[in-house]
Amino acid sequence: MGKHQYTQRYKSDWEKEPALRGWLAPVEGDSSRARCKWCGSTHMAKHKDLEDHAKSAKHKKSAVGVKSARINQCFPAATSSHVESVKRAELHLALHIAEHGSNASVDHLGEVLSKRVDPKSAILKDLRLHRTKCSGIIKHILGPVLHDELLQDMKGSFFSLVIDESTDVSDCQCLGVMVRYFSRRHKRVITTLYRLIKLESVTADAITQAVLDALEKDGLPVHRLVGIGVDGASSMVGRHHSVSTLLKDKVPHLMVVRCLCHSLNLAASHACAVLPRHLDYLIRETHNWFALSPKRQREYEQVFKTLNPGENNIKIPKVAETRWLSRGKAVSTILDQYHELKMIFQLAKDRDRCYQAEVLYNMYNDPQNHLYLTFMSSQLKAIDRLNRVFQSVNPDPCVIHKDLQSFVQDLLQQIVMPATLKGTSADQLPGLDIRANLIPARAVFLGHTYHIEEGKVSDAQGVIVREKCREFLVALAEQVQKRLPDNVAMLSDLTRLSVGPDAGPRRSISGIAARFSTISGDPDEVEREWVALHRDELTQDGAGQDREQFWADMSEICMANGEKKYQHVSDLAMAILSTPVSNASVERLFSVMNVVKCKQRNAMGIDMLEAILTVRSYLANFRQSCVTYEVSDRMLAAFRSDVIYSCEWPEGL
Repeated sequence: MGKHQYTQRYKSDWEKEPALRGWLAPVEGDSSRARCKWCGSTHMAKHKDLEDHAKSAKHKKSAVGVKSARINQCFPAATSSHVESVKRAELHLALHIAEHGSNASVDHLGEVLSKRVDPKSAILKDLRLHRTKCSGIIKHILGPVLHDELLQDMKGSFFSLVIDESTDVSDCQCLGVMVRYFSRRHKRVITTLYRLIKLESVTADAITQAVLDALEKDGLPVHRLVGIGVDGASSMVGRHHSVSTLLKDKVPHLMVVRCLCHSLNLAASHACAVLPRHLDYLIRETHNWFALSPKRQREYEQVFKTLNPGENNIKIPKVAETRWLSRGKAVSTILDQYHELKMIFQLAKDRDRCYQAEVLYNMYNDPQNHLYLTFMSSQLKAIDRLNRVFQSVNPDPCVIHKDLQSFVQDLLQQIVMPATLKGTSADQLPGLDIRANLIPARAVFLGHTYHIEEGKVSDAQGVIVREKCREFLVALAEQVQKRLPDNVAMLSDLTRLSVGPDAGPRRSISGIAARFSTISGDPDEVEREWVALHRDELTQDGAGQDREQFWADMSEICMANGEKKYQHVSDLAMAILSTPVSNASVERLFSVMNVVKCKQRNAMGIDMLEAILTVRSYLANFRQSCVTYEVSDRMLAAFRSDVIYSCEWPEGL
C-alpha cells in the first residue's frame, strides 16, 4: 500500500519570512500553488519547494533586476535626462546630509550606494558626491534657494521677528533672527529661521543695524514689521536706548513682546531665594550625589526596585537657570521619591560614614523640609504650566494673554484681600500695592496636600513655614507684577479678535484698528466689517475650525462685484496672529545650532552654519523632509561648478 500523499495549502504567514518576503504571492483560485512575482513562475505550495526556489540562480538573477528598478524609482530617470537624474540624486543626498548628518559622512555614502547597494544602477554609478561638493551644494544652492522660497512665500504679508544673541562653540557672536508671518499659500502662521547674522558688537545700535540691513538686502519693507520678540536684556528692551526703542522710531505701530518664559523663570528664581537656603542645597546635592557615580546610581536603582517592585526610578534633573522648567521638575522628582532617597542616604551614612550623606539624611528626616518641598512643587507646577503655554510652537496671541491674566489673578487671590481685587482691572495689576493688602499667613490656602502634610509638624514649626510660604507668594507676585508686559492692556484687547468658543459677545475693535491703522487701513471700515462678521454669525461658525484657516477663508470671500468682503478685518487679524508671544523659537534654534556646530565641527563658518540651519528649519516648519521635498527647477539650474565651488550665480538665475 503506497504512502498517502497530502495536498499542502498556501499560508499567508510565509510572506513575512525573510527568505520569502517580497516575492511570494498566492495563485488566485488555487490554494495548492504559489507564485513568484519576480520570476513569474508558479510552484507547489510546499514550504521546502519555495525555499529551494529562493536559492535558485534564476530567482537570484531576477532579484537583482527588481532591486535596480526600486532604486531607479527613488532617483527617476524616465522623465528626464540621465544627467538631470544624477543631479537630482546628488541634491537629495545633500539635502539628507544637511537635515540629518555631517558633511564628512557623505565621503563614502555615494560609493556604498553605487558599489554595494546596486552596482548595475546607471544613476548611482555616476554619483560624484564628496564633502567638498556636498558643502558647496548646501551652502551655495540649498540654503540660498530655500531662503528665496521663504521670501516668495512672505511676499505681501506682514511679519514679526524674534531675535536673540548667542555665542557658539568657537566664541563667535551671532544674532539669531526668526520670522513669523501668515502664509496665504499654506493658510497658516509660519515661524522659521530668517537669518543668522555674525555680530561684531552686541550693542543696541549694532543689533538694530544688522536687522535693518538684512531686511533691506532681502527687499522686505520695514513698515510691514508688526512685532518683535526679545528677551529682558537692557540692550533689547531698555526704555531709553535699546533695539526696541530704535525700531519703534522707524515703525511706530511696532508691538514689542518681552519673553514671558524668561520673565517667569526669573520670577520663580527670585521667589525661591526667599525660602531657607538649605533647600537649594538639598536639591542641588541630591542631583550631584548620583550625577558622576554609576555605582551610586546602581545602588539606588536596586533600593528603589526593592521598595517598588515593577517600577523604575526617575533621575533627578539638574537645576539650571537657563532651563526654564528644570527647577519644578527637580522638586517634583525628589518629592515623588522622597522616602527612597531618605533611605539611600541613611545607608550611605551608616555604611560609609559619609558626612555629606549624613547631612542630606538629616535634611530628608526633617518634616519641615518635606512640607517646604510640597509647597514648592504645587507653586512651581503652576508656573511651569503657564511657561509651557508660552513655549508652545504656535499659540494664539489673541487668547494666550487670558492665561497670563488668569495665572496672575489666581496668585493674587491667595495672598490679597478679596475686597481689594474685586475692583481691580487687568491694566491696574502692575500698580497694585500687594503688601498693603495681605491676607494673614494663617488664612492663606496653600493647597490640599500641604494641609495634610502640615499636620506632621509642630504648631510652632507650622507657623514658621507658613510665614515663609506666604513670603514666597508675595515675592513671586511682585516679580511677576514687575515683569508684566508694558502693553498688557493692549494685549488684553486682542482677545476681542477671537473666534469660535473664545469669541464671546461682540466688542468693538476700533481701538485695535486705530493702533494698527497702517496695516488695516480705515478703522471705521474695519469696524464695519467686524460687525458684519458677527451679524452673519461667521465668528460662531468658526467654532470647529482652526483660527488661521478661518481668517484665511474670510480673506477670500468676495462680494458680487469681486471685491473682498472682509479684507480689512482679515488683514488685521492675520497680522495680529503673526505677533510673537515668547523667545522660545529662537532658543530652540540655538539648541539646534549647538548640535550642528559642536566641538568636533568648531571650524564651521557662519555661512555654512546658516545654510544648514535654514534647511533644517525650512523643512521642519513647512512640514517636509529630505524625502518629501521636491527639488526645484531653480536648484537644478544652479547646479553648476561655478555656483557650487565659487558661489558665482549667472545673470538671471
